[in-house]
Formats: sequence, C-alpha cells, structure tokens
Amino acid sequence: MTAIFAHLPSELVEFRLAFDRERADWQSRLGSREDELAAIRVATEQEREELLQRIEALETKREELRSAFDRISQLGAATTQGADASGGPPPLPSRDPDSTSQVGHAVVPKETLRQARAQFEFLARECIRRGDVATQAMCELGAHSIDQALVADETTHPSGAGEVARSILGPKLGPGAVPEPARQVSAENH
Repeated sequence: MTAIFAHLPSELVEFRLAFDRERADWQSRLGSREDELAAIRVATEQEREELLQRIEALETKREELRSAFDRISQLGAATTQGADASGGPPPLPSRDPDSTSQVGHAVVPKETLRQARAQFEFLARECIRRGDVATQAMCELGAHSIDQALVADETTHPSGAGEVARSILGPKLGPGAVPEPARQVSAENH
C-alpha cells in the first residue's frame, strides 16, 4: 500500500504544475480579451461621437432647408398678395417664340423638360440611397418645378418627387401659389 502512495506526491506535484500552467494560460487569454474589449470600447466611443456630430450637422442642414423653404413660402405669399392687389393673377408667359426677351421666361421643348424632370427624379433616388437629404430635397423641388411647367400646358402623370416637394413645403404654400415667379417656364412642343 505504501508503494501506491509513494508515487502519489510526485503525481500531485505534476498535477499542480499542469494546473498552474493552465491557469497562467487562461489568465493570459483573459488579459488579451480584456485588452481587445477595451480597444473595442474606445473605437465604439469614437464612432458614437462621430455619429453624434454627423446627426448635429444633418440637423443644422435640416434647419437651413426649413428656413429656405420659409423664405420661398414668404416670397410666394408676397407674389400672390401682389397679384391680388393688382386685381388679378399675374399675366401668363407668352407662347410667341419672338417674345423670349421677357425676363425669367424661356420657351423650351416639352421633351427637354421631361428629360430634365427624369434626371432630377433619378438624382433624388440616388441621393436617398446615399443619405444626402439636402441634395435629395433640391432635386425633388427641381423635378416638381419642371412638372408644374408641364402641367401648366397639359396634364401629365403625377410625379412622386412633386408629392415629396409639396409635403416639404407643407401648408405654407397654398394651392395654386407659385413659390418664385421668376422660375416660370413655358413648355411648348417643337
């Protein structure tokens, strides 16, 4: 029986050494994982700060757009009030090609306007994909303005961009109000 217990202390010593090696290995792994976790926390905090700054910049742009829309709305209201004070609506642009000398008016083929509207709508969709809200709104307003020029001459399909433009401008521009009379375009078939 003593022979069985005689080699027991040496086995215990071997187990103890193996246990110590394994514990040191696990502590080393734990230390490296803690270092990785700390690095991830630092990177996450930096990314969070960048996102907060981007949100702040986008909010600033949104406010700038809102104030621009308000100014456009005020110009449209002033134009409408001026037309009401003069006793009627502002005169429609002449369709005579020789009368292009009028300031703010141009004769443009309908197909050219349709192509420009399609380009604005495409750019608006691309801006949605990129997340560029300011450019998207401007493209949608351009498409809506061209659509209005086409509608003045004929009934066309309702543009999704026009709906978004109207929703941005909201109730501040009433039905039939023109945001900026200098941008009126006469559409004519050539």
